[in-house]
Amino acid sequence: MQTNSSVFLGDKFYNREHLNFILFDVLKAESVTQYEYFSDHEKETVQMYLDATDQFAKEYLFPHLVEMDRKQPELINGRICVHPIHKDIMRISGENGWISILANKEVGGMQMPSVFSTAASFILGAANYSGCVFAGLTMGAAHLIEAFADKKYHDVIFLNDSLAEDSTIKISTENIFTGEFSNLEQDTTSYFSRTIKEDGNKKLATYYGGPDFNFEVLAIKSNQFVQLRDPFPYYVRTFRDLPLQRSALTTVAMMNRRLHHYYYKQQRKSKLEKKFLILLKKRRKTKLGLSS
Repeated sequence: MQTNSSVFLGDKFYNREHLNFILFDVLKAESVTQYEYFSDHEKETVQMYLDATDQFAKEYLFPHLVEMDRKQPELINGRICVHPIHKDIMRISGENGWISILANKEVGGMQMPSVFSTAASFILGAANYSGCVFAGLTMGAAHLIEAFADKKYHDVIFLNDSLAEDSTIKISTENIFTGEFSNLEQDTTSYFSRTIKEDGNKKLATYYGGPDFNFEVLAIKSNQFVQLRDPFPYYVRTFRDLPLQRSALTTVAMMNRRLHHYYYKQQRKSKLEKKFLILLKKRRKTKLGLSS
C-alpha cells in the first residue's frame, strides 16, 4: 500500500544493514550481555527486538509521517488534540514493552542494554519522530519515579468498598479494570440519527457521535487505562461544584451497585442462552430420530 510518506520519501527510512554493522561489527555491542544484569539477552534476542521495532515503525509510525507533519497538535476547547494514531502507538508501546524496555525486571522491565534501546529509538525516530515522542517521555517519567521518588509511591495501594486501605486485596489476573476520577471522555460510539435520500433514490443512514459533556466522573477503564463504552456502566457523575455534589464514597458505592447489577444481568443472560442451546440440541435430535 502506498502512503503519503512513501510517495514523498520512498519506502526506506533507515539502513538496517548499516545499523547492524555499527552495533555488532564496530561496537561489538552484544559483549555487554556477558554481565549478569544483562544475562537474559544475547545477540539473537536483541535482533528479534530490533525486528519487532522495525515492524512497529513500518506499520504505525512511517505511514503517518507526512500527515502528522501537516496536521500538528491543536488546542481546542481547552484540550490538546493530537493525531488519533497516538492512542494506538501508546497502547502498543506499553503492551509490547518499548516503554519499560530499560527498567529493572522487579518493576516489569526487560533490562535491555541501553545501546540497543538507543538503536530502537533511532529506528522509531527515523520513521516518525513526532509519533514516538510521547512513549519516550513516558519512559523518562517512569524512570524518574523509579530512581528518585519516595519508595511508598512504588507500591500499589488497594482500597475496599469503604475507601479504606486494604492490604488483603490481591490481583489474581491481568484482565482487570481500573476506576479513575477524571473528566468524561467523548464516547466514540455512533448513534443512529435518520435516513436520508441521495440523488433522489439511494437511502443512506446517518449517525452522530457520542456527546462531549466534559464533566467530572468516576470512570471505569481497561488495564490500558482506556475508558470503557456502552453498554458497560462505565461512569458515575460526581456533580462537583454543584449543589447536589456526591462524595467520593457515595460515588464509589453507586458505581459498585451498577457493576453488580450489570454482572448479574450478564450471568442470567448467559444461563438463558445455555438453556436455549440445550433445548435446541434436544429438538434437533428428536427430529433426527436420535432421542432416547
